[in-house]
Amino acid sequence: MEEVARRAREAVEERGAGTVALQLPGGLKRGAAAIAGELRDLGAEVVISGDPCFGACDPAPPDLEALGVDLVLHLGHSPMEFGTLPTVHLEVGPDVDVEPVVREAATLLGEAAGLVTTAQHTRSLERAAAILAEEGVVPEIADRGRRGTGPGQVLGCDLGNARVDAPELLYLGTGLFHPLGARLATGKRVVAADPSTGETVDLEEEVESFVRRRFGSVSAASDAETWGVLVGRKPGQRRLRKARESANLLEESGREANLVTLDLVTPEALTNLGMDAYVNTSCPRLSLDDGDRFDRPVLTPPELELMLGLTHEYRFDEFER
Repeated sequence: MEEVARRAREAVEERGAGTVALQLPGGLKRGAAAIAGELRDLGAEVVISGDPCFGACDPAPPDLEALGVDLVLHLGHSPMEFGTLPTVHLEVGPDVDVEPVVREAATLLGEAAGLVTTAQHTRSLERAAAILAEEGVVPEIADRGRRGTGPGQVLGCDLGNARVDAPELLYLGTGLFHPLGARLATGKRVVAADPSTGETVDLEEEVESFVRRRFGSVSAASDAETWGVLVGRKPGQRRLRKARESANLLEESGREANLVTLDLVTPEALTNLGMDAYVNTSCPRLSLDDGDRFDRPVLTPPELELMLGLTHEYRFDEFER
């Protein structure tokens, strides 16, 4: 975090900020106190946001202004223009050599592959592309996603950078949510390579298991009569038009639909509401990655269309422009 602390100091000095809010995702919060200490040495007052932070779609709330905050330092995510307070985004990536895992992944790829990643590894993409070329794999990196992401970067709600001409994809990063999304959104074979563990995975078996689980949720929801349609209040997750569309589809099918607004969607909140099933128009990850945490079906809008017989092919939920 030393490099991040240096950039944080520079941002505060350049803007002459008096009161600074630090906003960090869960995995980085333990470093907040150290960064705050360095900023206090510059004479700034520092407020650490203890609330969960799920991405740049979840900016610092405007009521921080009541605390005198005149600058937000948002760590760990690429910029999105959703917040109202002056904000500097500081991307944080692991200090790890990507060469070994990229060379291993190259043995699983064909003649050409698109390169995709998340914010943590965007600075390693050019290096990864050079390694692939050395191994005889022609690399392709898309310029920009629909939601303002940079070259090669994918989000759980925007997989535009995975739609390249190359017949296969190499995902550089941790976890399976993003590469699964890239596979389902494009139909292309995906190899996931984790620089932190050195592991490479062909996603085909994972895709089959994932789709089976989601079809199970769709089937479980088919008899539900009373539905909640979730409208997220986080600025970058607010899809009221999509929520209304989903509610209309449910009502046209003879089911009861209730618009439900939540800032933080939790299993406890949905259990307390007591409805039979839900459509989630907020962050797709709530349904797809966290679905097992809920005690009743929580479908995405494309899964609702599948349940109602309006489509017969599984589609990943991506936000519109």
